Amino acid sequence: MAIRTRSVDDLAGILRRLHAETGKRVRILPIGPQGSGKSFLGAQLRERLDDFQVVSLDEARLELYQSSHPSEHADYRKLRGFLTSGKERAILKSALKTFHESTSTYVYLDQMNLLATTRAPFLRPENHNVAIILDVDLPTILQRHHQRSDKAAEIPQGAVVASLHRLEPPSEKEFDLIITYTSG
Repeated sequence: MAIRTRSVDDLAGILRRLHAETGKRVRILPIGPQGSGKSFLGAQLRERLDDFQVVSLDEARLELYQSSHPSEHADYRKLRGFLTSGKERAILKSALKTFHESTSTYVYLDQMNLLATTRAPFLRPENHNVAIILDVDLPTILQRHHQRSDKAAEIPQGAVVASLHRLEPPSEKEFDLIITYTSG
């Protein structure tokens, strides 16, 4: 099933009804490139839904850096050279574990989720698997990207544009519900 909405309150209501109908936990994968508003949407939903958890790979990366460098402030500029493929695998493994073992009613995976292959490990049939496509135009995405100076310094504008073009739309084979959210 596919739904469109422009309201965070409507979005929260849809998720609340989905859980109420069956009692299944709701697992939410926002889909969009850097700057599309995934983290902001997660924070907005956390304010509106009880028993809501955000699993953020970006936050995990920064926390890992901070734990290794306690006297420094962690930001994206400092992650270059620090994040090895082994550390990235460990972060992903930890996120998967947290996402699947959480007892929260709603769990939101704050990462780009652009490809079916990167989404698949997070989807399980015992949950309501919900995709939220963030429908944001490219100029807005780029403006938001530039406003986050630490990320903009490390992620070139071309990479943001390329990620938008790589996005594989979610399918009804993957998800129980697909919601297109256009921030208003």
